[in-house]
Amino acid sequence: MLALFIKLGRKAKKLIKEVDNGKEKLEKNYFGDTSIKMDLVLEEMVKEEINDLNFQLITEEKPEKSNMECSGTVILDPLDGSKNYERGFPAYAFAIAGSTKNNPTLKDIDAAVIVNLYNSTEYRAIKNCGAYKNGEKIKLDEEISNPPLVSADFGRDEVSSSKIFPNLSKFAYMRMLGAATLEMAATASGIVDAYVDVRGKLLITHTAGIMLMKEAGIIISDKHGNEITQTLDQDTRFTIIACREKKLHKKLVGICDQ
Repeated sequence: MLALFIKLGRKAKKLIKEVDNGKEKLEKNYFGDTSIKMDLVLEEMVKEEINDLNFQLITEEKPEKSNMECSGTVILDPLDGSKNYERGFPAYAFAIAGSTKNNPTLKDIDAAVIVNLYNSTEYRAIKNCGAYKNGEKIKLDEEISNPPLVSADFGRDEVSSSKIFPNLSKFAYMRMLGAATLEMAATASGIVDAYVDVRGKLLITHTAGIMLMKEAGIIISDKHGNEITQTLDQDTRFTIIACREKKLHKKLVGICDQ
């Protein structure tokens, strides 16, 4: 499965450079957002590659339910950060994760790959074998910067931003990339100290990023501090607080559990 995902990520890197009019706006996707041509080109590439492999595909643009008994599950975000890609902001990614089970939880994910399509940085994770950046195993230092650098996504959610942002900004520098899997990859590799998204709108298609952080040794919970255990299906949503240091994780949960 990992070899397949690496192959798909490399194809995505080629397509992002070759496709004309990739920013063309099309119809609404499954989650109600406007798709662009590049979203669909990347998704169709994956569908073609796994067509004969009998995997259930959970994806952002045009999911297709199989009537057959499947041999596993693939979870895809073909272009995480589509709006960044449209505007030329250098943060957008291809993200894919998979399990040999049909109704997996996060514990059942076997492999994940995230490719930064702007600069070609590749992240991968293998169940119980760690997380890797450009082929090198990630080894994290538990020491947190002072003040910490926290990546937090509030989107257009005025309620959570008005309650949580002021409290976080009292003790942390804040960042928001607009591409959740890349923010998770930054957390997994130690570039930022924590990642927070407690809106309840984080999509199933971001599973690859959660898997990467998990295998890197990041402490991951929902906004209440509980383990993320729900079954991963097309309509799954997450809240998430992720940090490599226990004290900061506990502090973030205290602020966000409102």
